Amino acid sequence: MKVLHISEKADGGGAESVFRETVLLLKDLDTTRSHYVASKPTPGMDFTVDYPFTSKPGNLLDLIYSTENKRQLDRYLAELNPDLIHLHHYANLSPSVLSSLHSFRKKRPDVRIIQTVHTFEYLCSHHAGFDYKKSMRCLDCGKQRFKLKIFYRNCSRLGFIHSIGKGINSLIAHYYYGKKVIDQLIAPSEFMKNTIAENNRFAAERISIIENPVAKSFLSGIAEVAKKDQLIYFGRLSDEKDIELLIRAYADYVGKSQCPYKLLIIGDGPEKDALVELTSRLGVRHLITFMPFLQHSALKAHLCDSKISILPSKCFENAPMMVIESLAFDILPIVSGHGGMKEMVSKFHFGLTFKSDSFSSLSDMISYAIDHYPALIADTKESRLKAGRLLSGERYLANLDQVYKSVQEV
Repeated sequence: MKVLHISEKADGGGAESVFRETVLLLKDLDTTRSHYVASKPTPGMDFTVDYPFTSKPGNLLDLIYSTENKRQLDRYLAELNPDLIHLHHYANLSPSVLSSLHSFRKKRPDVRIIQTVHTFEYLCSHHAGFDYKKSMRCLDCGKQRFKLKIFYRNCSRLGFIHSIGKGINSLIAHYYYGKKVIDQLIAPSEFMKNTIAENNRFAAERISIIENPVAKSFLSGIAEVAKKDQLIYFGRLSDEKDIELLIRAYADYVGKSQCPYKLLIIGDGPEKDALVELTSRLGVRHLITFMPFLQHSALKAHLCDSKISILPSKCFENAPMMVIESLAFDILPIVSGHGGMKEMVSKFHFGLTFKSDSFSSLSDMISYAIDHYPALIADTKESRLKAGRLLSGERYLANLDQVYKSVQEV
């Protein structure tokens, strides 16, 4: 059996890291199928991109519908003639990918197509589940097949023109979704599965939950390192991550503490300058260190010597690996009490939640975590063992194999 894996690219974090780990595991361990990759060329990977999308970064029209990507994928599908297609994150390839899959299926009605959903494309026209204009979580369009509100709400991240482009992009995508081009979805969390199913965008029985895999060495323990009295945030510095709330909560905590922990913020994004200025206005600039985005190899040193991590996102998140990364480095995570963040803390019985969007609740939770840190971090063995079981490459492959077989039997 020939399986084609399609994604926008294989370098980066989040969806790209899941795609990368999926391909590596399958190519190494799945002896019953042949696996091929279609994505943008990705130097430095441990696998070959068999079918590269070589179109240059385009204008807005290319992001709405790329005729060049469709032409290339049409040719790749005709050449390979796969029996099963596994679609990952394709946003910047445009929904012309779905158009190509739909055309191929007309020639090969027996082909089966699976999609791993990393974002909220079934529920939100710009995939984020977040209204950037109002700076709030939003799934108002969830039940609608064709999502029109973006055309007058301008709720995409980059304003009016981008919202119009994303709206048209979504109309095209959902036209093909309505043609049932996708047979089965894979979601990494109960939250994502339930949200899609409850909004009637896909039948629950056609959504499989498979937790994202992590490398085998990830949860095997860390070297003994003397930890600092330090809080850490690592990730994008953008509105939906709500680092402003973190800084305000931290300033409130500092005002009540005689010997406050320091705060390390690692990452880049459009909010960085405003956040640095906010720390000065609140009088905590001397206690907060900003560092740029770091690759994981460089980030490890700062994870090793931190005690508490914080993810204050306004957005829903899906299955944030920050909880697992914190567990791996004996860091106590504090997360917003909604969406995939709440689910991850609950699933692994590790970490704390605070009342969403409340800087006073986060401030209180920071104080609580510091005061009770030894007891809260004392025994992570059971949580680490559970994470090792649920997130192992072997379990991921077994679950993926089951999905592949089930769709072939339909």
